[in-house]
Amino acid sequence: WPGLKRNDADWYAAEIMDYILGGGSFSSRLMKEIREKRGLTYGVNSGSSALEHGPLFTVEASFQGKNAAEVLRLINEEVARMVKDPVSAEELKAAKDYLIGSAPLDLTSTSNIAGRYLGLRLNGLPMDEEEKRAKALQAVTAADVQRVAKRIFSVQPAVFFVGNPEGITPTETFDKID
Repeated sequence: WPGLKRNDADWYAAEIMDYILGGGSFSSRLMKEIREKRGLTYGVNSGSSALEHGPLFTVEASFQGKNAAEVLRLINEEVARMVKDPVSAEELKAAKDYLIGSAPLDLTSTSNIAGRYLGLRLNGLPMDEEEKRAKALQAVTAADVQRVAKRIFSVQPAVFFVGNPEGITPTETFDKID
């Protein structure tokens, strides 16, 4: 799906939405539905890539080809639920607690700190953005998360499979990539 640029006003709502949907590893909706409940994948996750000329929001999963249609159906159901229903107060709190609480762990080396500040500079953000992050995340509401989900998931995504997915009718195939 089209994603958000890093300096977008909805960035922090999207960060929380991502954590709840698939970015939160074993606590995410996708992991619970696809791996824990059904055992259809070893891993599934979502994430934002704030690329300068084409930011993306992606969902990735690894699974056996025979499970392709079911995995795609479940991903689409969870995306639709994110758009249709507000996240719960518990999900919102857990996402905020993790995203705020884990931030210092990303700043434990000189290279991580330099990388973080380089990212701020490249995205045209003020150098004090890191100090504002916790407050901005704390201010996000369930309505904000639902609004940004509607915004991101308002178009049909491009879907790519590597391998031989069963139960999927491709619109275009590639036997090899040049």
